[in-house]
Amino acid sequence: QEANESVGLHKRSEDQLQISRGLSCVQCDYTTSNKSSLKRHLITHKATKDLKCAKCDYATNYKGNFRTHLLRHESPNQFKCVQCDFASTYKSSLKKHLLSHNPIKCFKCAQCDYATNSISILKRHLLRHSTVKDLKCNRCDYVTNNKSYLKNHLLTHKTAKDFNCAHCDYGTNHKSYVKQHLLKHRDFKDLKCTQCDYKTNFKGRLRSHLLTHWCNNLSGNSQVKILNTQEFSNQFKCVQCDFASIYKSGLRKHMLLHKTTRKI
Repeated sequence: QEANESVGLHKRSEDQLQISRGLSCVQCDYTTSNKSSLKRHLITHKATKDLKCAKCDYATNYKGNFRTHLLRHESPNQFKCVQCDFASTYKSSLKKHLLSHNPIKCFKCAQCDYATNSISILKRHLLRHSTVKDLKCNRCDYVTNNKSYLKNHLLTHKTAKDFNCAHCDYGTNHKSYVKQHLLKHRDFKDLKCTQCDYKTNFKGRLRSHLLTHWCNNLSGNSQVKILNTQEFSNQFKCVQCDFASIYKSGLRKHMLLHKTTRKI
């Protein structure tokens, strides 16, 4: 028994020594001091997906991602906003959405007047003020201080496409891109214009289409279109002229014409 305990202690001390020195991936330059992190990282090198959905073609090697995916089939859009018609399968998405209804911005940038209700978004914003680029591509001279930017950049060096369209020869390494592409093959149009029979599967195209229903009245030399409908006319208004927009970003751009420092 003492011998077994001695072996156990020796093994634990070896593990602790190995962890203190750092654990390295044998397939790339990834290093960590956490065994579970290394195990999770090694999954990214697997070519096959062990966990497959029985109701669609989704596949993954991550149990957590797989459980989350199954919720889409079991209880889609179970989390609903009480202030608008937003709904989501994920509680975290609803929490993030609810912040958009809060007029008070809890997290503010110390270097400019930017404010937000999300600390993660603020952290991402703060990177804009950083002049030091800590993250570098090992295949070219690309540098950044944003992990997600570097991750997306590294995909540009891949010749093989991880996500392929089943209807045509389109391929990409971005899951979001292939999802957007698949909408082109859909016959059913989910997004409909409330003022005419226009239909589309793309939010951006619907927003662009809605512009066609605005009037052609212009505000002085600013060449800015005025909203013509009662539904939109009371959203974001300029305090110095009769300009109005359904988008806060549109009002911000317009305010630059007045050369004002007024916060919107």
